[in-house]
Amino acid sequence: MHTSQHFPGLVDLREKTVSPLVYIDRDVYQREQELIFAKSWLYVGHESQLPNDADFIVASMGEVSVLVWRRAEGRIGVYLNSCPHRGMRVCREESGRARTVVCPYHGWSFDQKGALRGVPNFEDSYAGLLDKSKWGLIPVARVETYRGLIFACFDPDVVPLIDYLGHAKWYLDAVLNGTAKGLKALPGVHRWQVDANWKFGAENAAGDNAHAAVVHASVLPMFAPLEPGAKPFDHPFNHEVKMGNGHGWLALNQPPERDPAVAAHVAKVREEAAGRLTPKQLEQYGNFYVGTIFPNLSFFFAGTPIIRVWQPRGVNRMEVWSWTFAEGDPSAEVVEAQRRNATTTFSASGLIEQEDGLMWSSCQRELESGVVRRRHALNYAQGANNTYTEPDRPGVLGKNPTDIGVFGFYERWHADMGGT
Repeated sequence: MHTSQHFPGLVDLREKTVSPLVYIDRDVYQREQELIFAKSWLYVGHESQLPNDADFIVASMGEVSVLVWRRAEGRIGVYLNSCPHRGMRVCREESGRARTVVCPYHGWSFDQKGALRGVPNFEDSYAGLLDKSKWGLIPVARVETYRGLIFACFDPDVVPLIDYLGHAKWYLDAVLNGTAKGLKALPGVHRWQVDANWKFGAENAAGDNAHAAVVHASVLPMFAPLEPGAKPFDHPFNHEVKMGNGHGWLALNQPPERDPAVAAHVAKVREEAAGRLTPKQLEQYGNFYVGTIFPNLSFFFAGTPIIRVWQPRGVNRMEVWSWTFAEGDPSAEVVEAQRRNATTTFSASGLIEQEDGLMWSSCQRELESGVVRRRHALNYAQGANNTYTEPDRPGVLGKNPTDIGVFGFYERWHADMGGT
């Protein structure tokens, strides 16, 4: 089915349904690259990954590789990681420190500002016909930061980042502004692929907790043991948030940290956070949260801060990039404990992560299985008529479990793809 004229009809705002074509149609996927990834603010890294002059990392904006580079004056530049000469990927290292990069194909070299500095045989070959000022690395139109998070956008007319985040700023502050030192990325990044559309990961982190008691029934007791007769996630604190602009948030009560060193660190961070946050924001500390900033940036905290990007790599494949962070000024013992926790839970080898990936890839296969299945919409209406607001907590709230944050993601997707 050719859907180029039918994008607005794929999400039914009244019935709270989503067409399977959203996940499996190649036309839809290609238009997402043009209408969403080319026009949204996308996360490309954290300032702690670029502490010094000339530090760089290679990131991805949708399908596009970009070079994120700390310039001499301290600013951060983001450039297409593609030589303007023939299109070759200029930087093939994941991270490092360099004042120039050299294209491995024909040897053109570029400085931290993206300017073309060197061309082999320049005088003899070009005889004055090449204006170097016109052939630097192509800069990404907009770059802004928030609480250490680096965002970039290809669209020069995009709204300011602060407006794009909207109510999400309040929730991000609750987990990013607890200490003066903020978050610091630990070395390395987990990367793995899942045979599923990128939106399965992004929507899940936007507030899908209905799956947890089913999919993770066997592993949850290892991390959050229940009292006899208690129900999973049955706590008055638990809530989900439709933050607006496609952003979603899930907050759950978490049992006390069992590792003594980590527990002491969390208590110390909480003490500092009490002087920086509102009482409602402070409730986040020591609890579990998951959230998505539209379209593909997610946060996890289950004793360890994790930042995650769901990279689109085709209509039925995503590449997951996941970083573990330390907060405040932790000891080496705390860092190691949090690294182990992240590896055990939300990583390529994590017990929870493997179960989620299996669900998403299985959903993808079934939705692709034939034309009959594709004709029937998917339901995202849970909790739609049971929402509330609070004067000191922004957004639309719902009691866990609910789809309000997840369907809020698709409301934004629908608008960006041409819906009204």
